[in-house]
Amino acid sequence: MKNTQSFDLNNIEILVFDEADRLIQMGFKNEIDYIISELGKRHQTMLFSATLNNTIKDLARMSLIDPIYIDMSGSNVIPERIKQ
Repeated sequence: MKNTQSFDLNNIEILVFDEADRLIQMGFKNEIDYIISELGKRHQTMLFSATLNNTIKDLARMSLIDPIYIDMSGSNVIPERIKQ
């Protein structure tokens, strides 16, 4: 994005960050912040993460409007008969 003049963000409607926790662990937080700031508020952002630590919460606060949190940490998440 930074190095390509013809990179056009005007038609982006949905931005998805899957495994956001891993992206941040790998050192891409500044790049994520940059992408979100360049897109502004004219799109829908979806943020998926296996963990919900303070860094992910901060990213959600910065990039999401009225976020919906879905927590799958209950005791009945994995059926007993599934072999891992």
